[in-house]
Amino acid sequence: MEGKASWLPSELPFSIDAPEEQTYNVDMKTIHITFDEQLLEELDNDEEVKLRGRSVVIRSAVAEYLRKRRRATIAQAYRRGYGKRPAGSDLGGWANEGVWPEKLK
Repeated sequence: MEGKASWLPSELPFSIDAPEEQTYNVDMKTIHITFDEQLLEELDNDEEVKLRGRSVVIRSAVAEYLRKRRRATIAQAYRRGYGKRPAGSDLGGWANEGVWPEKLK
């Protein structure tokens, strides 16, 4: 079982293997953040945090947040762009020109 701690069971309901971008490397910066005590206690009591470490879980959460924000920004740009001129609006009048195949029996 390469890459996993020997004390872990062979089957877990989730993966604790951190992707390459989540392992520590010399290009990472150390930062200080502030948590209220209750939130920090909940974080530290979480099983995934106990297995993977607080930093890995927080990096994963931030990466997911940024992915969601990026998707939302792109979706909003599409809504703005197509809201001005809905898709297919330049095809007006062609709907009655097509011939639909007969329904299969």
